[in-house]
Order: sequence, then structure tokens, then C-alpha cells
Amino acid sequence: MGFRGPDSNRKVTVRCLARGVLVQIATAGCILVMLMALPTGSGWAGTGREEPGRISFTLLAEGMQSGIEEERREVIRDDDAFQALWASHSAGMDPAPPPPAIDFSREMLIAVFAGAQPTAGYRWTLLSLSEENGSLAVRLRLDRPGPDCAVAQVLTQPYLLVKTDRSRLPVVFHVVPRTVSCGSAPDQD
Repeated sequence: MGFRGPDSNRKVTVRCLARGVLVQIATAGCILVMLMALPTGSGWAGTGREEPGRISFTLLAEGMQSGIEEERREVIRDDDAFQALWASHSAGMDPAPPPPAIDFSREMLIAVFAGAQPTAGYRWTLLSLSEENGSLAVRLRLDRPGPDCAVAQVLTQPYLLVKTDRSRLPVVFHVVPRTVSCGSAPDQD
């Protein structure tokens, strides 16, 4: 594949450039695969499928560290309430992350906080958002590590923030706890 001229340095340069192009193509392919694997944050459990009664949502943030150390489930419909929530959530973070953009004239925020947990391994998952019996039903799962899991012994404060179209319907939270067994399939509670 190299250049076959009298200058051997050119041959090496051309081979290195060809390898560099292959590395760039492979890297671009890996990035594309990772982007395709990201959850879309809409429809049923982030699959992007629209089903009757299901309401789409966008995942704004999730993580293990929050300034909110008590269990909370919030529906935020105005900027003042959001700024207060964000200030509590980002308390102690240095630097504090900027709040995500939300247009409260068209959207609202659903935020859940698991409170202080004794170890890593806790995680929120929004299973669905749907209109049911005149209310907005928010179905969540809170995973917690089973006794056979090796997890970091550190305090965590799991949280999940999503935005969806603004609604005046009352919101009802349904939480399904799940203990994750690290030695076999997850156990359902």
C-alpha cells in the first residue's frame, strides 16, 4: 500500500497516513454505535415507541450525587420553583452545573430523588409516563443492590429529572422497588 519511490521515508509516511485514516474511521464507527445505544428518553422506557395513552418525555439528568438528601417526588411547572429545586440539588457541587433549559410555558419537570442511600448501586428508571383515569401516571423503578453485590461504601443520593409537555392533570407516582442480585437474574419485590 506504500509509495514505491526512491525515498523510503515517503513510503513510511503514506503507510502511517493510511493507518491514521483507518483509526479515524474505526473511531467514528464506535462513536456512532455508542450514540445509537443512548436512550431516546421518549415513549415507553425510552424506546421511542409511541403507544396509546403514553406521553413522551426527555431525560434531562440522572445521577448518584445530589444536594437533596431526603426522598422527594416533585412536579415543577414554573421557573421560580425550578430555580429553588436546582439550587437545592446542586448545593455543595463545585462548580455547580448549569440548570437544563426548560420552557415552562410549554413544558414541565418531573424530578425524583431517592434520598441519602448507604452505598452505590441505587438507580432510578422512568418506566412510563401516561394519562390514566384523569391523571398523569408516572411509573418508576428504583433499583437497589442485593446483599451479594460488591458496591462502593459511599453515600449516594440518586436522582432523575425529565421534562414533558405541560399538563394541568394531577400527577400520581407509582414506584416499583427492585433488588438487583449480582450473582443471578434480578429479584422482583
